[in-house]
Amino acid sequence: MALGDIAQCILLLSAVLSLRANISTTERRPKLFWILMSLGLGIWLSVQILWTYFEVFLRREVPNPFVGDVALFLHLVPMMGALAVQPHVDRNEQVKRLGAVDFVLLLVWWLYLYLFVVIPWQYVSLNESLYGRSFDLLYFVEHAVLVICTGVVWRRSTGVWRTIYKYLFGASLLYAFTSMGASIAIDFGEYYTGSFYDVPLVASMACFTAVGLLARRLALSPVSPKDVGQERGVWVPRLATAAILSLPLLAAWALYGSQAPARVRTFRLVLTLAAMLVMGALLSVKQYRLDKELARANHDLREASVTDLLTGARNRRFLTTTIEADVQHALRAYSPNADARDKRNRDLIFYLIDADHFKEINDLYGHDLGDQLLVEISRRISSAIRHSDVLIRWGGE
Repeated sequence: MALGDIAQCILLLSAVLSLRANISTTERRPKLFWILMSLGLGIWLSVQILWTYFEVFLRREVPNPFVGDVALFLHLVPMMGALAVQPHVDRNEQVKRLGAVDFVLLLVWWLYLYLFVVIPWQYVSLNESLYGRSFDLLYFVEHAVLVICTGVVWRRSTGVWRTIYKYLFGASLLYAFTSMGASIAIDFGEYYTGSFYDVPLVASMACFTAVGLLARRLALSPVSPKDVGQERGVWVPRLATAAILSLPLLAAWALYGSQAPARVRTFRLVLTLAAMLVMGALLSVKQYRLDKELARANHDLREASVTDLLTGARNRRFLTTTIEADVQHALRAYSPNADARDKRNRDLIFYLIDADHFKEINDLYGHDLGDQLLVEISRRISSAIRHSDVLIRWGGE
């Protein structure tokens, strides 16, 4: 028994170290992927160490319910978050920032589900039989979600990342079956460390180690955004939205459809209200960021529409959209009621600068050098005029 416990700890430690070895990558998204994968395996390792402490050092049976069950359940969530990062896809900064909020929403939702389904039978109204069945059911659902998400990401990826996801899918599938088998055996009192249930479980630990070692040998990099459909980046926000919408449904079931004791129903109702507050706050943060990104995008779009892309000076559209307001300001400055400040700035003066024989420069030296000359002309004029003056590129030159 002691040998089996220690062997599993060593295997999990090797898996964590092999995954952490890939964190040294300079790419931000692959680094986050490996951090979350390492975190998931690290939580699993902590549960195994706690299990080993009971069996090897205390020399007693691991209690059921087990204090480490919540960590065992939640260790799959960072692995789901790693898949949601999708390091094989090159995304813009906006998607990265909003994706972090969606991940936190899903993490809170999984924690809420565990507290809603399992915890009542451990602390509110102790029932070992219902606790075991509830844990097994929710643990199975969580494993199924992880396996399905891994399979979907694998099928939609390309290149070396497809190989990584393929091995990760195999490891997740093997771990799901063996972990569920061991969990059910624990409920029936048939599991013990070193039993035949541990053989495929140990194999799944070795598979996760192989994933990390394989990634070290492959050059991993994001693919071009044009190689991936934009619809593939919206499934995480959709899952987060579905998670929020599920809260009132679960609260209604707990209040009207459940046959659980009154204390359990009350606990679930209060828990759901608390989860609504937390997830509502996170949703407000997400909406605030969306509004901020939208305002920034609109500002950048307006600036781009009135700016010459080559020289950085204002373009003809800027003049046509602002000239009327400038003329009205000049007319008001000449009126008898104008104040002293308006009188000091009442003149509207235009200088038209023409670069003679510019076509010959393009013909003799090429358009690239001609563009460089235009940029230099714009730079020199900009350095000579006042901050209140505006440089506008009117025509082709």
